[in-house]
Amino acid sequence: FVRLIGAQEMIATTVVAPGVAVDGGYDIDLGGRLLELRGYPTAHTNTDLTVLDTTSQTVWVSDLAFLEHVPALDGSILGWIGLLAELPSMISARQMVPGHGPVVVAWPEGLEPTRTYLTALADETRAAINKGESLGTATKHIGVGLADGWELFDEFNARNATAAYTELEWE
Repeated sequence: FVRLIGAQEMIATTVVAPGVAVDGGYDIDLGGRLLELRGYPTAHTNTDLTVLDTTSQTVWVSDLAFLEHVPALDGSILGWIGLLAELPSMISARQMVPGHGPVVVAWPEGLEPTRTYLTALADETRAAINKGESLGTATKHIGVGLADGWELFDEFNARNATAAYTELEWE
């Protein structure tokens, strides 16, 4: 962090390591307000977590949902697409807080832009693999038509295409 943000900003800062593992689920009672934490198999990353406030029926989905900022694939495209399909039946909520984008959006509709992008990325990746395209050739065009409405697309899409290709080439 010193390298990233500078020594001055790190003065008196300490890193607090996680003290509780969320293996499946973990509830936190805040004195009459229940938070339900749930961990998942690899999707966006290998440490994805949701937090449901049962009182407000608000679910924090973290980076499982990207709105405005193009999704960043750091885990498994198949795992992420699968989890996005399952989450609405696993969590009962009114609204959600995505990892990027507006503060609060409707649940589960707010998952759809991320799912749509990832599904199209996977479909285009499979098509390139089936044509016998190399990784270097395929990642130059996979997903380029999906840029509409996504911020930071040029910074992340080629990286996403590379991750998708290296996972899907072994299907």
